[in-house]
Amino acid sequence: MKRKAVISLLLILVSASSFSQEKKQPVAPLDSVVRELYPQRVRNIFKTTPLAMISGTVPFLSEFRLINEFVTSKKQASQMSFSYLGKGPVLFYIEELLKSQGDNINLVGSGFGFQAWHKFYLGKYSPKGLYLAPQVSYAIGRVSEKRLNQYDLYLQWTHASINMLMGAQILIADKAAIDFYWGLGYKQNSLIYHESATNFTYLDDELPGIYTFPVKFNAGVHFGWAF
Repeated sequence: MKRKAVISLLLILVSASSFSQEKKQPVAPLDSVVRELYPQRVRNIFKTTPLAMISGTVPFLSEFRLINEFVTSKKQASQMSFSYLGKGPVLFYIEELLKSQGDNINLVGSGFGFQAWHKFYLGKYSPKGLYLAPQVSYAIGRVSEKRLNQYDLYLQWTHASINMLMGAQILIADKAAIDFYWGLGYKQNSLIYHESATNFTYLDDELPGIYTFPVKFNAGVHFGWAF
């Protein structure tokens, strides 16, 4: 009996020692795991496109676009943008031209836009260097005269597209970002004259063929700040 008791005690001590050794094995700190998954120094970039503030996606309207690109893996990043469309230099110029001809007119414009990208970088790490990116884009904008707008009379443009883009993003000192892109896609553009919720007219047939042509040519540049 004593012999069995001694053997049982030794087994318990060996098991406890093994468990203690397993428990004391070092665990990699969380920050080192994150650094292995995301080795980039830059993981977020906020950007905009100054040229669109003159004339944006929708004709006659300026576009004020805020863009955020964020790293999702070593070689990938997603990019989202939201835009406010409003009265800008082009619409002001048309308004002043009509006023100079004796028209008492006050043009107004408004709208919004949205874009989503997912970038596949071809270099060592995202978010710099050459990339390929599928993109979806949607924008809607309205133009009217202030008094007519009160009666729900306006012109409305709607632009939707799916695109495949190629681009190159340059980071200067890991801070200033310049993002060039170009590519092709499929688009659906439309223009309506809105008189009421149940009374509107499509004006697509009166527009130039290039406006309704389904192939979209893309090119542009974004400027931003990385952190």
